[in-house]
Amino acid sequence: MLLGLSPALARAQGRSSVPPPAHQAAIEQLYRGDYSRAERAFNNLLRGGIKTVQARWIDSICYHAMLGETYYLAGDNPSAMRQFDLALELYLANRTWLTTIEFRQDPRPDQSGPTHIAPWGASTRRPVASRITGGFLASIGRIDNNTQAQQGGVVQAAQFWPIDAVEVVRTTAWAVRRRAQLLGPLAAHDPLHKDVLESYSRGGVGPRGHWSQAWVELQWGVALAGSGRDDDALPHLQRAVLLGGKFDHALTGLALLAQGEIVMAKGDHAAAAALLGEASIAAYAYDDVSVIDEALRLGYVNHRLSGGGGPFPPLEEAGMWAERQQLDHVAARARVCRADELLAIRDLGVATKTLGRVGTGRNDIAGSPLGAQAARLRAMGRFLTGDTDGGYALLADTLDAQRRFSSRNLQIALTTQRFDTGGLSPRVASLVYPELLADPTPDEWGADPLDAIAVLTTDHRGALDRAIATAIGRRKIDEAIELVELAKRRRFFRSLPLGGRGAAVRRTLGAPPERLTSDERLERQGMRLGHPELAEASTSIRELAEGLRDEKTLFTADGLESDLLKRIKQLGAAVERRESLLPVAALAREQSTLGFPPHAPLEVLRERLADGQVAVVYHALGDEYYGFLLSKDDEHAWRVGTGAELSPELSDLLEAIAGGGQQKTWTYEELGSDAWLEPAERLSQRLLEGSRLDFSQVTSLVVVPDGLVWHAPFELLPVADSQETRLLIDETTVQSAPTLGLSLSDPRRGRQVRRTGVATRGVSREDEVDVAWEAYADRAPSPEPIVSGAPVSPTLLASLVDQLIVAIPSDLMPGSTGDWRPLPLAQSKGGELADWIRMPFGGPERLVLGGVHTAAQSMLKPSRRRGRSANAATRPGDELFFATCGLMASGARTAMLTRWPTEGEFDDELSAQFLLGTDRLPAAEAWRRSVLISRDARLNPRSEPRIDAGDADEELPEARHPFFWAGRLLIDDGGFLDAEDAETEASKAESP
Repeated sequence: MLLGLSPALARAQGRSSVPPPAHQAAIEQLYRGDYSRAERAFNNLLRGGIKTVQARWIDSICYHAMLGETYYLAGDNPSAMRQFDLALELYLANRTWLTTIEFRQDPRPDQSGPTHIAPWGASTRRPVASRITGGFLASIGRIDNNTQAQQGGVVQAAQFWPIDAVEVVRTTAWAVRRRAQLLGPLAAHDPLHKDVLESYSRGGVGPRGHWSQAWVELQWGVALAGSGRDDDALPHLQRAVLLGGKFDHALTGLALLAQGEIVMAKGDHAAAAALLGEASIAAYAYDDVSVIDEALRLGYVNHRLSGGGGPFPPLEEAGMWAERQQLDHVAARARVCRADELLAIRDLGVATKTLGRVGTGRNDIAGSPLGAQAARLRAMGRFLTGDTDGGYALLADTLDAQRRFSSRNLQIALTTQRFDTGGLSPRVASLVYPELLADPTPDEWGADPLDAIAVLTTDHRGALDRAIATAIGRRKIDEAIELVELAKRRRFFRSLPLGGRGAAVRRTLGAPPERLTSDERLERQGMRLGHPELAEASTSIRELAEGLRDEKTLFTADGLESDLLKRIKQLGAAVERRESLLPVAALAREQSTLGFPPHAPLEVLRERLADGQVAVVYHALGDEYYGFLLSKDDEHAWRVGTGAELSPELSDLLEAIAGGGQQKTWTYEELGSDAWLEPAERLSQRLLEGSRLDFSQVTSLVVVPDGLVWHAPFELLPVADSQETRLLIDETTVQSAPTLGLSLSDPRRGRQVRRTGVATRGVSREDEVDVAWEAYADRAPSPEPIVSGAPVSPTLLASLVDQLIVAIPSDLMPGSTGDWRPLPLAQSKGGELADWIRMPFGGPERLVLGGVHTAAQSMLKPSRRRGRSANAATRPGDELFFATCGLMASGARTAMLTRWPTEGEFDDELSAQFLLGTDRLPAAEAWRRSVLISRDARLNPRSEPRIDAGDADEELPEARHPFFWAGRLLIDDGGFLDAEDAETEASKAESP
């Protein structure tokens, strides 16, 4: 094909420069917030772009890049990625285009004077602005086409086009930078990004020794920064600031912006403030609205992260300038930042007025990420005015939108997609997944709390499963255990309205100092200063609760005295006040740690294990169950089996020991049978065969269950390789926890029990004895009856005791976690698990919940009942995970729950023996002692409603059958120290 055999100068052909004026007009539409029109305009430019024989030309780099930016600002990250991909693919196809430029003049000082001084400040760099006159010409095609003509190839004569070379460089650098931001940690492993970076490192991109090398340095610097090579990037970006080492130029602002981002990430907020301020000033001189907008955004975040008091200086002037220029997007940015400042000082009226001007008019801002930030602030305003329901409704919609807008969610999705299609190796996936799935850092909370909550409340189980499976496959068992721990914590976070952030704020302000880490104690100081009304409510709760706890007697059989009832209602009002204000702190730019469930590196957890203590962690990857063992000097993993394999074996054992329903009664013959041993041995092989445990060397077993394993009664499992039939509880202590961190979280001795609350069903006739009350009355310290009928939440009553015993039936079934009431008092409202989580700190550290019915009693058959829950559990066992997390979130350190209650005198006796032991023994030892003592006792059929008395002449059965003792689940944090050690730990916690 013959297109021409001789070069022709574009200026002789009357061609207009590219990109055409319509490109700049589209950029203006973009920053006016009219994203839809900008999108149409850039697509029109693409349709009219220059096309060579084989592809588009470099002018389309500009259109693709800015179309990508349009999608980015509108919140469509996948579409933005596609456009940035196309822009950079075009760059790579034309990587040497700068060498074809006809540079007609060197840059000269701009003698026109200070006509472009930013309204928000002047530069301190004493810059010398440059002027480049005469434009640029770039060639397409070949000057010598003889070889192609002779060999029959495609012949394209060289054509010269006037081109805005600066805009091509700017948009290329912008595409590199923004795409790397969207990719996050993936960028360093992304083939396209690596190709772009290599194109600069191997040279030949621009003319040697030429002043345009500053343009190359800019692109090279942002590519290095995108790969995480910040220290390598800085010298390139510094050389990009000046043309020929002398003059500011149209890309100076972008070079300074990229430097500011790097030093801000390093924590040098003073240097970042200077660089970002200079970036906005330099960008103003050359009408670069993109850099002005980014510099304002990053500058404001940097100002807040630095702890700088007062307003961010450029905001007011920059906002007014943007309004005069009708740049609604930039003006909205300034207004959102200003409203954020105003809410921080509780100037709600002006903040509301300021936000009222965001997202109005003929623009698309309301439905964009910027609009979501405005909605976050509006939700905070609703909370501050007491409209809690309205605040949560708006926040729910805003979080739905932010989950789509989130770059982190995009990065996790891309990582999974590339891993599944083979585009990401297991080695690289093992590097990227942990970084992407980690808890938000304090700086990330300070920079964008809305996005952090959105990520925490997004279901990333698929990504976590792949990360764990990859670690197992690479035999990185320590990494796998840490990821399993993360997966369990994330499961709990997803069940909470604020993704764990609200619980963190509640804990930071309300927990006793000895329960907080040093970081949390510093965060408490910051929150008290930033949210005095919330701190005041938390203080009121503590003072009211402590005053009530100091009362000699609170509860009597006749109920509460009127004065006490009044004070408890005041406590409830203080809790409601705190809860109405808590979302404000959660949504604010407060740095915080997600302290519950606690997280600690694996080596720290390993150090907390006592000699002879081992932890076994179970986790289901989809339907595949795995076990992980952690000891002082070892860790390994094994496959347990599928849920389909585990479920029938567990069901067989539960049927043999729990009887298959609440109506089942046991004959003496059944109670004397050991038919349950066979299914117990099968389940033991399923759960423990791959653990390589030598129980002769194990003194304490910590179990972290998952799914079905929550219903496995480990205490009765036969020990492998034993010469005789020995059950696990004969060999060692057994305790459980919902996460590994919670099982080894607090070595302190529990506080002294001053009051024990006892809630029972009472009696049905006046001549009957309250058997449960009698069991505890002489054995529990300072027992007081918690009776039904008080017009306050049962949770408030529970918060006033140190130890709580509940012998009232309740149902904890799959899907009903949100409805479950740990203290189910009749004629009382409230007290569901969500209320329990909000309980004032200082409540019961030890709980015995003796009337809980779970799916184990029906051999894990699905319940027809479905309750309400923010994250309703549908898998048997998940309800126990959420329940135990909720109990421990409120301060419980030990909790004894029944999977099935036996409902008789022995049930209460077993609990009483356990509580007697906890005064001088760790909870797991006290529980083992209780079982070993009590199971040899003779049962009284008259006091055991689940026993069929049969022939009165028969010998009374013993309580050795697991029905009577194996239905208990002991949850414990592992804490028990001598008094001297406990005092030392407390003194450490008091120091800042």
